[in-house]
Amino acid sequence: MAALRLYQVEHGAYPDSLEALVPECLPSVPQDPFGGKPLKYRREGNSYVLYSIGADLKDGGGVGGEYEGDLRGRDLVFRPE
Repeated sequence: MAALRLYQVEHGAYPDSLEALVPECLPSVPQDPFGGKPLKYRREGNSYVLYSIGADLKDGGGVGGEYEGDLRGRDLVFRPE
């Protein structure tokens, strides 16, 4: 999230993909600790959704749990404030 914010400050908008952060903001695209593939990311207007597929290993499209920190079978979702 810090790299995304840095990119946004320097470029005036969030990137279209996490690959745009390499190598300027990050040495490589962060890997999802669940599933071993890159974290999922998509821009949504002037914002974004960054997420991990979570412990159920299913891509729920960035739908989080019922409350912040809910790890029960949902994606782990990060959004800027």
